[in-house]
Amino acid sequence: MSEQPPLPPTPPAGGSARPRKGLVTREERSPSDSHQSWWKVSIPGVLWVLVPLALGVLIAWQMIPHPVVGVLRIDRDISPATTPNILRQIAYVRDQSRIQALVVVLNSPGGTVPETEAIYLELLHLRETHPVVVVVEGMAASGAYYLATAGDHVYVQPSSRVGNIGVISFLPPEPLVLENVVWTGPHKIFGTSRDSMMRSAEVIKRQFYTVVQTGRGDKLNTDQETLLSGSLWTGTTALEMGLADEIGNVSQAVARAADKAKIANYQIVNLKDELGIEEYFLYYSLDGLGQSSHMPITPGIYMRYFAPEERRLP
Repeated sequence: MSEQPPLPPTPPAGGSARPRKGLVTREERSPSDSHQSWWKVSIPGVLWVLVPLALGVLIAWQMIPHPVVGVLRIDRDISPATTPNILRQIAYVRDQSRIQALVVVLNSPGGTVPETEAIYLELLHLRETHPVVVVVEGMAASGAYYLATAGDHVYVQPSSRVGNIGVISFLPPEPLVLENVVWTGPHKIFGTSRDSMMRSAEVIKRQFYTVVQTGRGDKLNTDQETLLSGSLWTGTTALEMGLADEIGNVSQAVARAADKAKIANYQIVNLKDELGIEEYFLYYSLDGLGQSSHMPITPGIYMRYFAPEERRLP
């Protein structure tokens, strides 16, 4: 009779059999092993969700139109040559619903009366629907300051030159006789007499003062005689006189315009670049070297400041 192989030992009561070598039981796995397994499974799934979501947000950000603060820079003489492009930029702001406010940056000596008045009236019209904030970077003299009074708020820099309120008149020559020219009235050539032009200059000066009074209102802190002296003041002095509201720069003007328009997450657009407007061409006469003399081609009344080096006859 053959011998039977011995039976395997019976595991102790309440215990379990020892696992085979090389295998890890659930009880022997550490918590970190479970976490690693979860991340290996979950990370790809999370990325499949987050990446398309991020791309969607980015595309939506690009496609949804954002409100815009437009910037209009007037950094040349105000003249028949420059005014059409300025008016074009103002009209663009009015026609584009995404542009919610306008900042006018001034660095100009002023210019011709009719063109200054045309821009001023357009700014007032725009101000009925859009905040208009003005900042004087370098100079707002004569007609340029005339435009500044159309703003809701006027910023100046401490060294800005502000004022020169009034007009300057280039009179026609004395009556003359030309052998080969016949005219039917004494003022046919120039349209007015020297006396009439001087009286017109006085009327326009008074109108200028009224515009400043209307625009600045109770903020004015100086008398009429001082205002009409034709002086240029620094930005700091202009602030004390009530010709400006605050010391500041373009960034602060943009922020105030956006705040007045109650917009956030806005974009800033240079209107000249947006419309592809090129640099202005010369309006004033040329001297013997072909350079601008900074003097008008024709007689007339101007809201313009002429620096000492410019005050030479054409």
